[in-house]
Amino acid sequence: MQINNFKPSCDLLGKPDVAGYGHWHLNLDTTSGAMNGMGTMAAMSCTATVHTSTVGLNAGQTHSLIAILVDNGHAPLNPPISDKVDVTIG
Repeated sequence: MQINNFKPSCDLLGKPDVAGYGHWHLNLDTTSGAMNGMGTMAAMSCTATVHTSTVGLNAGQTHSLIAILVDNGHAPLNPPISDKVDVTIG
């Protein structure tokens, strides 16, 4: 993932917010629901990469992977910053 004007930081996870720093959440298909779709979160990362599993997803299905920038306390930035890509499970 390429992130501009924002610095992912593992050291700041769960600490008081610092402008311009945080991490990102990877949601599957939606960001709706309680706590900005935390029920659909597949992973979170404080680097430019993330590893997650496709267990439970069927080959041939297309899903949206949604990356959401969040602050140190896991809240989406204001205004929200996200991007998505559609992938087909192999």
